[in-house]
Amino acid sequence: VIPFTLQEVDDTMSPPSVAPLSEEQAWNLEVSIHLQSGEVGLLEDFHRLDSRAIVAKGSVELGYRSNEQKQQFTLSSNHWEGYLCTWLHQEDSAVSIIPPFDMKMEYTSTPTSVHAICKVEALHVVVSYRDFKSMSNIITNLKASSTGRDPANEILGDIALSSLVKAEYLKVEWSGVLRVTIIDDLVAKSAPLIDLFWEKPFIEVNNWSSQPGLLVTFQLVINYYNDNVQRWEPMIESWSFQFKMGATRDGGYHYALLSNDFLNVNITLAFLHMITRSWKGWEEDFYRSSSIGASRGGSRSSALHLSPYYIRNDTGQTLWYWLGNQAVRELQQGAEEPLLLTDESPRRARRIHRIRDHPTTQADQTISFQIQGEYKPVSNIPIDKVGSYVLHINPEDYSITVIYEVSFRGGSKILTVKSPLVIANDTDYLVQVKATLASQSQELGPIAPRSSLAMPVAYAQYGSLQFRPIHQHDLVAEEMLHQWSEELPCKYIGRKSFLRCSPVPPHSASFTFSLLGTQHTEGKIVKVPTLPHRQKLVTLGAPIILENLLAAPINYKIVDIPSGVLIERGSIDNSKHISVHQIQPNQILGLSIQIKGYKWSKIEPLNGDMPSNVVKLADEKNRILDVNIDYSIMGVYQRRVILYCDYWLVNSTGLKLIFGYNYGRATAAGQSESDWEEYWNAMVSDKGADPRDCWHFDDCLKGTHVEPLMFCFPSSEHSTCFIRTPDSNWSNEAITFDSTGLLGAVHLVSKKGHQHLRCYEITVSIDYSPAPELWRTKMVSFAPCFTLVNKTTEALYLRQCAPLVQGGPAHDMEACSLLPKERSIWHWPNARAPHLLQVSMQSSGWEWSGKFSIQAVDNFALKLRNPSTNERYLLRVQIKIEKSTTLVIFTPEDPKLPPYRIRNDTPKPIVVNQKGIDRFETVNAHSDIPWGWDEPSSPHILMINIENELMSCKLDKVKKSVQWTSRGSMDQSASETPTTALNRSRSHSSATRGSTPGLSPLIRRKGSWRWEVSLDGPTKMLTVSPPSQSSQSLRSSFEQKETKRSEVLIVIEGIGISLIDETPQELMYASLDKINLEYSDTSEVLNWELVIKSIQIDNQLYNAPYGVLLATASQSTTQPAIHVTVIKSNRYTEVNYFKYLSALIQEVNVQLDEEFLIRFVNFFARASRLVSSPQEDYRDPASAEKMIYFELFHLNPIKANLTFMAIPGLAQKYAINASMLLGISTKLLVNVDHAPLEINGLLLKNPFLTRGDLTDRIWKHYTSQSVRQIYKVLGSMEFLGSPVSLFTNIGTGFYDFFYEPAKGIVKSPKEFGKGVAKGTTSLIQNSAYGIFNATSKITGSIGTGIAHLSMDPEYMKDRQERNIRTKPKHVGEGVLYGARDLAEGERENCSRKRRSK
Repeated sequence: VIPFTLQEVDDTMSPPSVAPLSEEQAWNLEVSIHLQSGEVGLLEDFHRLDSRAIVAKGSVELGYRSNEQKQQFTLSSNHWEGYLCTWLHQEDSAVSIIPPFDMKMEYTSTPTSVHAICKVEALHVVVSYRDFKSMSNIITNLKASSTGRDPANEILGDIALSSLVKAEYLKVEWSGVLRVTIIDDLVAKSAPLIDLFWEKPFIEVNNWSSQPGLLVTFQLVINYYNDNVQRWEPMIESWSFQFKMGATRDGGYHYALLSNDFLNVNITLAFLHMITRSWKGWEEDFYRSSSIGASRGGSRSSALHLSPYYIRNDTGQTLWYWLGNQAVRELQQGAEEPLLLTDESPRRARRIHRIRDHPTTQADQTISFQIQGEYKPVSNIPIDKVGSYVLHINPEDYSITVIYEVSFRGGSKILTVKSPLVIANDTDYLVQVKATLASQSQELGPIAPRSSLAMPVAYAQYGSLQFRPIHQHDLVAEEMLHQWSEELPCKYIGRKSFLRCSPVPPHSASFTFSLLGTQHTEGKIVKVPTLPHRQKLVTLGAPIILENLLAAPINYKIVDIPSGVLIERGSIDNSKHISVHQIQPNQILGLSIQIKGYKWSKIEPLNGDMPSNVVKLADEKNRILDVNIDYSIMGVYQRRVILYCDYWLVNSTGLKLIFGYNYGRATAAGQSESDWEEYWNAMVSDKGADPRDCWHFDDCLKGTHVEPLMFCFPSSEHSTCFIRTPDSNWSNEAITFDSTGLLGAVHLVSKKGHQHLRCYEITVSIDYSPAPELWRTKMVSFAPCFTLVNKTTEALYLRQCAPLVQGGPAHDMEACSLLPKERSIWHWPNARAPHLLQVSMQSSGWEWSGKFSIQAVDNFALKLRNPSTNERYLLRVQIKIEKSTTLVIFTPEDPKLPPYRIRNDTPKPIVVNQKGIDRFETVNAHSDIPWGWDEPSSPHILMINIENELMSCKLDKVKKSVQWTSRGSMDQSASETPTTALNRSRSHSSATRGSTPGLSPLIRRKGSWRWEVSLDGPTKMLTVSPPSQSSQSLRSSFEQKETKRSEVLIVIEGIGISLIDETPQELMYASLDKINLEYSDTSEVLNWELVIKSIQIDNQLYNAPYGVLLATASQSTTQPAIHVTVIKSNRYTEVNYFKYLSALIQEVNVQLDEEFLIRFVNFFARASRLVSSPQEDYRDPASAEKMIYFELFHLNPIKANLTFMAIPGLAQKYAINASMLLGISTKLLVNVDHAPLEINGLLLKNPFLTRGDLTDRIWKHYTSQSVRQIYKVLGSMEFLGSPVSLFTNIGTGFYDFFYEPAKGIVKSPKEFGKGVAKGTTSLIQNSAYGIFNATSKITGSIGTGIAHLSMDPEYMKDRQERNIRTKPKHVGEGVLYGARDLAEGERENCSRKRRSK
C-alpha cells in the first residue's frame, strides 16, 4: 500500500494534457505479452504444500510502447478471480472470495506528466470471518518469514524518485457496482450479515509524489440480513457523498467529506441481535485460539462441533425426520442433534461455497417428520421462519396436535417438536408419572425437582395421569412409601386442585400434590398459568411452601391446631424454602418458629383467615422481634408463607454497635451486651495500643460477610433508632427509617477506658436489597464515615492533629500506619482535639505534614519534609464520596505537573514561605521549583523575599504581571546585615531549595521587580522577573513553532435515524439537519467544533397524540440548534488538558405520550441487553484516574417546554405503564401542558479533577436544577387549568400593552398609535387564549373523569383516539365538534338501550 500524502483538490480535476502522436511520431519499440491462465499463490506455510493459500487466477495481456517523447504501458486482465484453498487440493477446498472479473489499465509517461486510467467491471467481493482468519494468518507468517526488505517499496520508491517533477494523474472507473458481502461462517452454514453497494464509484488521484490529492465519489447502500424473515433489509439507504484528501501548505493534510443527501440509518432490534450474536461468537473464537489460524490444515476445522441448525424432540415419544431426498433419521424423546442440510462430500461442500453470495437460496429448505404411532407425516415445514406453529397430525381427529417451534440459541436455530402437554415438577422430590390410555398404562419419568417432562402425544388429549413421589428412602430400601394418586384425565386438566397419594402400610402419612393447570371446556375456561403457543402446563406443587427471607436460619414446627399433633418440623436456611406435603386437604394448621438466640414463638394459624400477620419472637431478655408473614394463595390449593423482617441492620463500621429505640431506654432484641463489655475491656486494656486494634477490619474491608441484625420497632410510637458502642453513650441523633438514601452522620463519643475520649463518626444509609426476593425488607447500612487508602509505594503514618494545651506543649497523638496499597477505616482517637489529619513517611527523618480537614470533598497536594536529607515529597490527597463513605486517597504527585511552580527569572536568589509558617525554601537565579502548601488549612498566601524586600501573593488567583510594591518598613538587627541574613538562609538550603529556621526581620522597601501568576497546564506558575523583562517574552522564547498535522471537514445535509422495534414497527425518526463538523490537529492544540442547524424527532406510532416529539422552539436561520466546541492541548500527555469546552442547545419543545415512553423504554432495554457484556466491569472507586483540567468548562442553560399525555389502559396492553417506570403513583400521573423548564448553565473555571468527579458535579448540578423546576410541572397540570400557561399568556399581553406604546412614542405620534393598537391586540389575544385554554383544560379533565365512571374501556379508548385525531383549529370548528360529539353520544346511548332490551 502506497502511503499517499494530500493536497487541496478542486471539485473538478482534469488529467494533464497529453499531445496526440502525429503520424511521423511512430513507436520505436512495441512489446506484447499474453499470459493464459496465470496463477499466483501466497502460502501460509511455504515449507508445506498442503498449507492454506490465497490464490489469484486469470489471463493477462501486457503491452509496452515507447518513443522519444513518451512511454505507454497497458494491462488487460480477463476473468481474474481470487479464492482461498488448500494448495494441493484446490478443486475440493476452494472458497471463492472474488468471482471472475475484467479490468483494463493504461499508463502513459512523458517527460512532464504521468497519466493513468483504470477501468473495472462490476465487482462482487464475498468475505467471511474464517476467510479473514486465514488471510490474517497468511500475512502474519509472511511477515515473520521476510528478511526485512520490501521489494515493492523499493520499486515504488524508484518510480516516485523518477517522477518528482512530473504532473501525475490516475483515474479509476467502475462500469457497474462494487459490492462487498460479509458472511458469518463460524458455524457450518454460511449466514449472510452485511451487504455493501458502491454504485458508480469514481476515484481520481493526482501528484502523488509531490503534492498528493484524492477525490472519491460514489453512492453507498448498506443492507443487513434479517434472519427472522429471510430477506435483506436496508440499514443505510442510498447516500451519495464526496471524499477529498489533500496536502496543506505547512506540510499537514486535510480531509473533507461532503454530501448534499440525507444519510438515513435504520436501527432495528433484528439488526442488533444479528450483529451482536456474530460479534460475540467471533470474539470468543478469535481469542480462544492460541494464534490466528492456529490450525495449519484449514481454519474451518474448529467449526465441526457447531451447526447452524439443531433439531430437538420434546414430543414424549420417538420422532423420525428427513430433509428432501435424504435418508430418514430417528430421534429419541429429549434428544437433540445437529441438522445436516447437505451431504458432507467435498464436492457438495464446494458447491455451497460457490452459491454463498446468494444465501437466500437456502430459505426454501424444509423438513418433514413423523411421530411414532398412527399419525400422518408432516411434510415440508420451513426451517428458517422463526416462530411457533400448531400442526395437526391426525386426519380423523383435529384436536390431536403437536407444536413446532423455530428459535435462536447462541447463533444457531433450534427446531423443536413439542408435545401439547407438559408436566412440571415444582416440588423438592422426584415424581414418577403413570399415563393410561384405553386400559394400557406406561410409567414415565421420574421428573427431577424444578424440571419438566413432555407427555407423549398419544396421552395428551384422551389419556389420564397418575403421580407419586419418590423419596430417598424409596431409592435405598427399594420400596415405595406412597401409592399412586387418583387419576387425572388430561382432557379435564384444571378441574382438580390437588391429588392425594395414600401411604403404603405400615406408613401412615399421606402425600398431597397441589395442581396448577389449564383447561378449555365447552363454555368454561379455567384461568391459570400456561405456557405460550397453546401448550398446556400442569404444575405439581406443594400444598404449603414455607420460605425464609430472614437474615438467619430458622427452625419450624407445623402442627394440627384442633388435635395439637405435630405434623412436620425442621430447619430452613436463609433465602431458602421448603415444601410441606404431609397434610390433608382443608386441614387447619399452625406454625411456630425459632431463631438462634430466641425462644420458640406461639403457634400462628396457617389459613386464609389469619388473625395476625406477625410472629413474635422473644430473646433471652424477653425483648421482642416481630417477624412478618406474607400469606398468599396460588391456584386453589397452594399456600405460600413468606417470613421476613422489616429492617436488616448491616454494621460495616468495624465497631461493636448496640441498637435501641425509645431514646436509648430500650435495647433492640437479639443483642448480647455482656459479651461486648468483656471484649471491649480486653481490647482497651493496653492504653498505648494502636487505636485501630479494636476495629474489625477483616469483617469490613477484606470481604468477610457481616451478619446483619434483624430489627423492628415495637409500635408506631417508637419509630426512631439510636445507636451506641459499649464504651459510649447513646447517640444524640435519632435515626428514622421512613425514607431511603443517605441519612447523614451519627457521632458517638466514648466515656471510659481510653487515654482520650474517642469520637466515632458513622454514616447511615437506607436502601432496598438488590436481591429481588427481599423487596419487602429495607437494608439499613452503618458505615465508617472515613476510609483511608494508600495508593503510593511508601508506608505512611497518620495521626489526628494534637490539641493545644494551655500552659504547655500539645500531647502527642496516637499514630497508625498505612501500608502501600492498603485501605483502612478511620475514627477520631480524640473527640476534643480538632478533627484534622496529619501524615508522615514511615522512613526515619520525615516530619509530620501540616494539618488538613477530610470533612469535605477536596483535591490538593500536601508537602512532606525530611530535614536530615533535605528531601521534599508532594503527596496528592483526594477526598471523594463513594456511596456513604468518604474515601481519603493518598497518591504520589506527578513531579512534572505539580499544583504550583515557582520560577525565578531574576539574577538574584529568592526565599519563599507560606504566610505564618516558618519553613523557608530558596529558589536560585534562573531556576524553578515545584511547590505545595505546608499547611493546606492555612491561608494560601506565599511570602517572597528578594534582596531583603518582602511581598505577598495569592497563588490560587491568576494575575497578570504587576509591579512589586512595599507595604511599609521593618527594623533590622544591627548585628546582621540583609546580605548576612540571606547568606545564612542559603547555608541551610540545597542547590535549589532549603530550610531556614528563622530569618531576622527584613526591611521592606519599594522594589523594582515584577511578578505574575499564570497557568501552565494544570500548574499555577509564579514567575518573578526584572521589570524590564516581562514573563510573556520569556515564555515566548521557549515556545516552539506550531505545526499543523491534519484537518478534517465533514459537511452533511443531514442524518436521519429510525428506530424499529421487534414488531416490527417504526417508533421514531430523528433528523439532524445541516451538520458541520470541523476538526484540526496541530502540535499544540486539537480543535473540535460541531454545529447542527436544526433537530427534530417525530413520533411514528399510529394514532400518536403528538406527531413531533422534540423540536427547536425557535425557527431562527442564524442560531444553530446544537453547538459544541472543544479545544484540547497536545502539550501534556499526563493529564487531559482542555483549554475550552462549551456546549449549547437551543430552546426545545418536548411532547411525550405515555405509550411512546413505554415502547421506547422497552426498545432501549432490549437493545441494552443485546449489546451489553455478560462480564461486569468492576472499577475500584479508590483507583487512580487520569486527571482532567479545563481552563474554562461551560455548559449553557437549557430551556425545554414539556408536554405530557397519560393514556389509560396501557398496563393491560404492555403489562407496564409510565407510573411504574417513573416509580410514582398512578394518581399522580396526569397530563402536563407546556411546562417551561429552565436549567441554569454550569460554568467552571480552572477545575482540575478526575472524570468521575466531573461526572458527579454535572449530575448533581442538573439534578438540583431539575428539582427546582418541579413547581412548574405541577403548575402546568391540565386538571388545574395549567395556571403557569395562563399567567404566562396574560403577563405577555400586559407586557406588550405597555411596552409597544412606549417603544413607539420615542419615534413619532404615528408610531405611538400603532404601538397602542399592537399592545391592545396582544393583551386581548393573549388574555383570551390563556383564559379559554385554562377553561378547556379544566373542563376536559372533568370530562375525562366522568368518562371513567362509565367503566367502559372501549368507550374511553375511542373517546381519546377521537380527541387526538380531531382537534379544532378555530372557534367555529370547536363548536361544530362539540355539537357533533353530543349528538353521537345521544345516538350511542339510545342504541345501547335498544340492544340491552
